[in-house]
Amino acid sequence: MNHKNIAIFGSTGHVAKNLISFFSKDKTFDLFLFSRDPTKSQTLSSPHKFSFRSYDEFEKNEYDVIINCIGVNVAKFTNYDPFHLVISEFYDNKIINYLKNHSTTLYLNLSSGAIFGQDFISPVNDFSIPKLDLNEVNQGTLYSSSKIYSEFKHRSFVDFNIVDLRIFGFFSKFIDLNTNFFMSELIKSVKNKSNFITNNDDIIRDYVNPSDFYNLVKCCISNKKINDAFDVYSKEPISKFQILKEFSDKFDLKFKLIEKLESISETGLKKNYYSLSRKAKKIDYFPQFSSLETILNESALILKI
Repeated sequence: MNHKNIAIFGSTGHVAKNLISFFSKDKTFDLFLFSRDPTKSQTLSSPHKFSFRSYDEFEKNEYDVIINCIGVNVAKFTNYDPFHLVISEFYDNKIINYLKNHSTTLYLNLSSGAIFGQDFISPVNDFSIPKLDLNEVNQGTLYSSSKIYSEFKHRSFVDFNIVDLRIFGFFSKFIDLNTNFFMSELIKSVKNKSNFITNNDDIIRDYVNPSDFYNLVKCCISNKKINDAFDVYSKEPISKFQILKEFSDKFDLKFKLIEKLESISETGLKKNYYSLSRKAKKIDYFPQFSSLETILNESALILKI
């Protein structure tokens, strides 16, 4: 692979930190890290090969690849705020405008499985389509609508190289434990040696391994001409009860099952939040790690075990 300049928006976010850690080990990539506070980005790693920038400086350089990791952290939603849509669109349009004058640049956008709505009675497949109830406006539909609109816009620019990567689950050592995501709460219970409380309902999740996701990004970069969307998946998903058993055995997790527990997910209760689509095979994506392997390995790094 020839030397490439990579621009990363939202460089202090969870997924971005993982991509940066992998890109920084490859001499064929130079990174331009963008955030609203460039000084905050400088705490990520050694500044070697990194260029820390504000978004105002974006148009001053040329990039082979732009990765948009900006996204609303739905696990930190406290109030309904329609300006989340405006903010997401602002940065998306900034990149689209750049592509007008740089036709060979690849734009990778981090999308979400949430584009398929809030009810996941069954997992997503190749025939599933994005859906949104315009008569119901809440945090969940707000987040979904921003992703749906972005993808719709991206497909309309058929001559631009744009890929949307729909992430259903992502967990790593860089996770922000100050969130109410399932895995964050689980890790905190282990660290604090407190009971993890959950209901009797089982759920299925698919946590892509950071290295597998990085390889998927490289698969996209290897394609010279592409405008498409791909569901992101691991080698195998995992159920909540499987996770509880493994964490009980490996990390001495104490948990308590109760009859009912009000959902804290702002994007809705998702029973089978994963995809059966293997469309990404066509760009040579073949994950090497299962969800179980990922959460055990990354959790051990967090807990320093």
